[in-house]
Amino acid sequence: MRLYRVIIVCLALLASSFLIKNSFAQNEEVGYYQQTGHRVSQEFLTAYYSIPAPEKIYGYPITQAFSIPAADGVSQLQVQYFEHVRFEYDPQKPAEVQVSLSPLGVYVYDYAQSHNPGAPLAVTPGLAACREINTHQVCYAFLDFFDTNGGISQFGYPISEVEDEDGLMVQYFQRARFEWRPEKPAGERVVLSNLGEMYFQIAKEDPHYKMPASGGDILLVVTSLKIDAFVERAVIGNEDTQTLYVIVSNQNGQPAPEAAVSFDLLLANGETNTVKMPLTDSNGITQISFPTQNQSIGINFIPIQASYDKFSQKTTISYRVWW
Repeated sequence: MRLYRVIIVCLALLASSFLIKNSFAQNEEVGYYQQTGHRVSQEFLTAYYSIPAPEKIYGYPITQAFSIPAADGVSQLQVQYFEHVRFEYDPQKPAEVQVSLSPLGVYVYDYAQSHNPGAPLAVTPGLAACREINTHQVCYAFLDFFDTNGGISQFGYPISEVEDEDGLMVQYFQRARFEWRPEKPAGERVVLSNLGEMYFQIAKEDPHYKMPASGGDILLVVTSLKIDAFVERAVIGNEDTQTLYVIVSNQNGQPAPEAAVSFDLLLANGETNTVKMPLTDSNGITQISFPTQNQSIGINFIPIQASYDKFSQKTTISYRVWW
């Protein structure tokens, strides 16, 4: 009987060990996002899943976690950037508030005000579809989105009226910026700006933090394409040879191999030639050379289109024939 009990206990311990290992494996899997190639772990992962739709509100991680100086100039904060937000971890604070969201709405709004301020749009006072919050009016679909997705506790207080920024209707909150996208389907026309991406650039953070996680089975996952294109010679003669280089990458800067690339050569004399380039190589690069023989003096434009799977992107560059 004693031997039987020992066997049962051993089996139970083995089962427990198996479950624990599986639990850790599942947590690690949940914390890795193929969309951007980054992992979210420990306290940030708990905070990320503390709301019903984190991918919608926070977006996907765009950096690894790293340290920055705290406001006191002595201690360090651990931060991690996501598409729409930045998480901060301060172990000196009480456990329930150690992880918080940076006020990126404030940071980006202050930057916009000093560089390219938007034009406030007039709102008629007293509208039933509006509510005054902290001296600012939040109205219509913006108000619905605000109330439905966490309100003040999630986005903070509004810090601007609705503004027109280069033709885009936006409103800033302490931790978010709402955008009105009329081209989207009904019910999806309010979207959150990529404040994480924007402030990462404004703060001039080290771009190495955006490099995808190393190790493991990291796949090329595409949610959007980027195109970098340039010609070998920006100014060239009409009896020469021009070379066009195109680099196609995904949203994280990872090369997109075997992407299809084509371009239209719009000559200064009004002629148009459509050219299909070789597929991109393992580095996401393709190139082609073509003669400039008898091209008219003037600027030639090159609209370029790249496609990979179901995604596509366009850009346009130019060169000048000078002699």
